[in-house]
Amino acid sequence: MHTLSNKEKKALVGLLPKAYSFDKKDVFHLMQISKENKLFLLLKNSQPFLIQKEGHFFPHLLSFPDDSYASVFIDNGALLHILKGAALMRPGIVEIRGTFTKGDVLAVRDMTKGKAVALGLALCTSEEMAVLEKGKVVQIYHYFNDEFYSK
Repeated sequence: MHTLSNKEKKALVGLLPKAYSFDKKDVFHLMQISKENKLFLLLKNSQPFLIQKEGHFFPHLLSFPDDSYASVFIDNGALLHILKGAALMRPGIVEIRGTFTKGDVLAVRDMTKGKAVALGLALCTSEEMAVLEKGKVVQIYHYFNDEFYSK
């Protein structure tokens, strides 16, 4: 585990996803999860904060700013597959909330409670997703109880 220096913390500011910030007093540790996939978990004051994959930072479920990102609500059938790491297919989406472009981070929420159960990258725009009937539409990068969740 590597503790970020003040210089590294300053460089981090420009790399943060939208709606993320930190205080100068915050302490950061970078923990390697997988060498082969270049996956890291960034801890802020010992709590999961961001996921780093191939040099890019992505939101973590435990620090996710709930109202800052577009969401897709999924049915129970899709939920079972998402919680095993599968990509989200269009038939599993019950509702789309918000506007997004290809590559944007999306919250994947269960329809019953509205809770974010996964985070992923949109593979199309919100307009395209609304008219699609089939196909992969969200590439999941983090989900409840995956290798990033329990560290």
